Amino acid sequence: MPGLMRQLRGLGGCTTPIRLDGHRTDIHPATGEILGELHASDLPAGNLLVRCNNRRTTRCPACAETYRRDTYQLITAGLRGGRGTPERVATHPRV
Repeated sequence: MPGLMRQLRGLGGCTTPIRLDGHRTDIHPATGEILGELHASDLPAGNLLVRCNNRRTTRCPACAETYRRDTYQLITAGLRGGRGTPERVATHPRV
């Protein structure tokens, strides 16, 4: 059960996670040696669960909230500068 809890915690409250099926093989780029494999069927939920990342609150409030916070940061950075945006942008915020 701890593996399932860890997988659910990674969803961050997403109410409609996407269930992925399949496997992944990690191979060393230089030697071609197989470093490890992950099969979705071996996971506690039987699938790999990932966030839906839907921006609509009616579909998934948790994912929509993440996008809402990101949008605020992007808009304020564009108006004020900062976070990788030059400070001179603040003098011409709509350009």
